[in-house]
Amino acid sequence: MATYSHSRLSTFEQCRQKYKFRYVDGIRVPGQSVEAFLGSVVHEVLEQLYEDVRHTKVPDSDELLRDYRERWEKQWSDDIIIVRKRYTEEHYFDMGAGFLRDYYARHHPFDEGRILGLETQHFLDLGDGIRFHVRIDRLMDEGAGVFSVNDYKTNRSLPGQDEVDSDRQLAAYSIWVRERFPDAVRVRLVWHYLAHDRRLESERSPEQLERLREEIRRVVGEIESCRAFPPRTSTLCDWCEYRDICPAWVHELKVSKLDEHEFSEDDGVKLVDRLAELEGRSLELDGEIAAVRADLVAYARRYGLSAVAGTESKATIVETESAVVPRKGTPERQVLEEKLRARGLYADLLSLDAAAVKRLDEALLEELGLERTTKAQVRLKRR
Repeated sequence: MATYSHSRLSTFEQCRQKYKFRYVDGIRVPGQSVEAFLGSVVHEVLEQLYEDVRHTKVPDSDELLRDYRERWEKQWSDDIIIVRKRYTEEHYFDMGAGFLRDYYARHHPFDEGRILGLETQHFLDLGDGIRFHVRIDRLMDEGAGVFSVNDYKTNRSLPGQDEVDSDRQLAAYSIWVRERFPDAVRVRLVWHYLAHDRRLESERSPEQLERLREEIRRVVGEIESCRAFPPRTSTLCDWCEYRDICPAWVHELKVSKLDEHEFSEDDGVKLVDRLAELEGRSLELDGEIAAVRADLVAYARRYGLSAVAGTESKATIVETESAVVPRKGTPERQVLEEKLRARGLYADLLSLDAAAVKRLDEALLEELGLERTTKAQVRLKRR
């Protein structure tokens, strides 16, 4: 039976090449980003906090922070990568300590309900041999049929309500909660954004959860039928553990280590530079060509010509008249469409392309407020 997780699906959607490295090729690269390390340690401390609470022990904030420091110092290694070089290990440590202090102050004495699970390890059966990994940071029974799925976030970005309302991870976990606990009347999805000391909530209806189940199955089907895994570059590449072997970055990283002479003599660098030079010249030529075409049209109009002869070629000038149609999304376009609806012409002229507008008579064009413009085409043929 195939097993998937939210992180596995997200990796595929974020970058198929990264997905291939991690899940198809099984490549594991040592080291992790300092952001991932911070998040991992903070999660461990909060898991221990609630494990203590479950055993009727409520540690004080100093004890919580001592646990955090001990875990940080024990697990820190030279493999941890700090991408933002202006910050040090100490800066990140202090950030995590601030997260925990704020969380402790907001939630003490941690009596929101009965703790049912911490860092759960369960699976949701989606049918057709597909299992979805359910790892809930903290699952609570709040009483009266209300359950909550709690997730801790240490990233800097704070989403809007629309984003949490469309979140897949916790919503999928709530399907499992409803199946596991038939007495669940409500399942609240709760995100604790520790960097902002904010708590965001959402809920899903049974109909939404059924659609989500089908959506996950669709993504899984896309993954299992995938044969090409192209890289997708983004700002996230700076934190990707596969950057050194990614085809989108290998050459750039290689030549960045060369001296000036070796860099300029690299065949790839030469080819890219030549292409950039030619495309730059092409843009210049496009401007020159447009200017000469305009001069040819003016010359032909001056002498009443429809063709002008050259040494080996002949230029044919074709002029057409058409109405100027406002661009989509503009107030002028909206006014025009309302006028067409009023005359019962909207369905016939829905595209409002050149061919459709040509069918309108002069009186109707004037009524619609459409002005005519003349466009000239210059076609060059060898004599």
